[in-house]
Amino acid sequence: MDGILAALGAGSGLQTSDIIAGLLAAEREPKVERIEAQRESIDAQVSALGQVRSALSAFSSALSGLKNSGVLGVQPQLSRTDLATATVTSRNARPQNLSFSVEALASSQTLASSGFAAAEAGALGTGTVTLNFGTLTQDAAGQPSAFAPGTPARTLTIDIAQGEDNLATIAAKINEADAGVSASVINDGSAERLIVKGADGAENAFTIDVATAAGNPLERLAFGVGTATGMTATKSAANAELLVEGVAVSRPGNRISDLIEGTTLTLTKAEPGAIVNYAASYDEAELATAMQNFTAAYNEMNSLMGEFSARAADGEEAGPLNGSRALRELQAELRGLTTDILAPGDGVSRLSDIGIRISRDGSLLVDTAKLESAVRSAPDLIASMFHDNQAAGADGITLQGTISGAEPGTYSFTNIVAGSAGVLSGQDASSAFSTPLVIDAANREFRVSVDGRGSLTIPLVEGSYTDGNDFAAMMTEAIRGDALLGTFNAGATVSWDGAAFSIRSSSAGSKSAVSILEMDATLSQRLGLDTAIAQAGTDATGQINGVSVTGTGNNLTIPAGSPGAGMRFTVTKNVATANVQVSHGIDTRLAKIAAELSDSDSPFGSNISRLSRQRADLDKEETALTARLVTYEDRLRAQFGAMEAAVAGFKATQDFLDQQIDLWSNSDS
Repeated sequence: MDGILAALGAGSGLQTSDIIAGLLAAEREPKVERIEAQRESIDAQVSALGQVRSALSAFSSALSGLKNSGVLGVQPQLSRTDLATATVTSRNARPQNLSFSVEALASSQTLASSGFAAAEAGALGTGTVTLNFGTLTQDAAGQPSAFAPGTPARTLTIDIAQGEDNLATIAAKINEADAGVSASVINDGSAERLIVKGADGAENAFTIDVATAAGNPLERLAFGVGTATGMTATKSAANAELLVEGVAVSRPGNRISDLIEGTTLTLTKAEPGAIVNYAASYDEAELATAMQNFTAAYNEMNSLMGEFSARAADGEEAGPLNGSRALRELQAELRGLTTDILAPGDGVSRLSDIGIRISRDGSLLVDTAKLESAVRSAPDLIASMFHDNQAAGADGITLQGTISGAEPGTYSFTNIVAGSAGVLSGQDASSAFSTPLVIDAANREFRVSVDGRGSLTIPLVEGSYTDGNDFAAMMTEAIRGDALLGTFNAGATVSWDGAAFSIRSSSAGSKSAVSILEMDATLSQRLGLDTAIAQAGTDATGQINGVSVTGTGNNLTIPAGSPGAGMRFTVTKNVATANVQVSHGIDTRLAKIAAELSDSDSPFGSNISRLSRQRADLDKEETALTARLVTYEDRLRAQFGAMEAAVAGFKATQDFLDQQIDLWSNSDS
């Protein structure tokens, strides 16, 4: 018994707390280590997925910056940058050389009023101030000698009410109208003056008509041919004048974007006869460097993915994304950049065509000699690899919307018949202008319906007409000016063939139609429009990739179930057969891949969501383990407490027996 009690620690104080702690540790530590190991693995995978996503996003952004930097396009140079500057504004800019001289800069008309004393400037009188825009000829004294209204005519009328008849309010009203003129009031030290400035260009000149009571100071704001005026022209409206390769060219402004395709010229100084040489070419060294930088950035990203997907070897742990299907799919998609078509055509269209190929480890290798040769021979095609492209085998077919939103591929068009416009054909009116046709208040108003939309009452321009072409042009402008038709983008053109009038809708399709709703009967009969024949338009038809399609107007849409479903093309003429090739450049492809990685439904997003759920499950498992260990500890303490009580009872019995034995021993002796 002494041995048993000694083993239990009876009397010597058994350290039950240490025993319990040991038992708890034996139960907890293996499970906690497993949870921590799984948590570390999950965190490493999530971190790796995040790093890959961030690296690809940064690569895509850097590539977009490269594309937008202009390095991939032609670089314009001017021999006289003090006279003009050139900026590439479109990838359509192409290498070319030309010379020009800046003979005159465009200018805007500026008028300054005579000085108004303070009392006059604040009470000019009520009435209207009307600005008429057009082309103005001035005499040597700067006064208007001739004025031709613009086409269409443009006017701006400012109503001057009581309390508004001061220079400051008139200037504010002109500015608020946003009609291409600005106004301000200056004090010259002794009086106030109104300054009115128009837009650049000869056709942006203007006169000012004033309607007010005789004797009002407001009269002094008038400026026009044969008009007593208090306004003085301090600057005349004029066009920019150039000689381009000896050809006279005139433009209304000093920023010229329609002279050199894809390039905007900004004229800064006129120097008649001074030759400015313009040259635009690709910077071959910059282009080659850009491709080298592209491959270097790609390889850096590929190296990161290789590190994360590495297998375990030589005692080292496997990468956190080893075996990840999402990463394998991403790597395969990126490797396809070297073999996929990035530019339309049969020539240089793939990275492999210019010496950039994929190696076994996924990195890009550059054949420098082949790249430099391609840069010299086809720099435009190399640059196009970074852009989205559409190449059509025939004119008259255009993809609508952004190419980046279209599905890449080749689309075959056959038997394309363009839609037609609705036409109202008048009867014979060959004698309509044998005597002058007079339009006045009695017959000037009419109404038309275009594409099912009725117009407001349209006023014809009063006057005497002796030519059918002039009358047709006037009617066309009148219809174009109708605000209600304009709201619906409906319009029509009137034409005269020498014997009859016709009115053609500006749109095509089965809904395209024109009719006369109201017109003076005598005028309608004289114009041959009283018995005009209406013919509705037709929709475009044809086949796309062998599937018959009927369009809406001139728009053909690929039907559901076909490759490229939903893509819309506009056709403008009949085409027997043509192919349209749509390709996405590297920039769009990487941007799409980066966007997919951020999508929660993508393989990457699904992986991150799954790992997040697993981590949350581990947190719950750890919480449950902690709760179980608390219960286990309570049970151990209860069991050891019972043991201690039993041992204490054994010890009391031992003490009693020892006493009895001692008594027996003493009594025997």
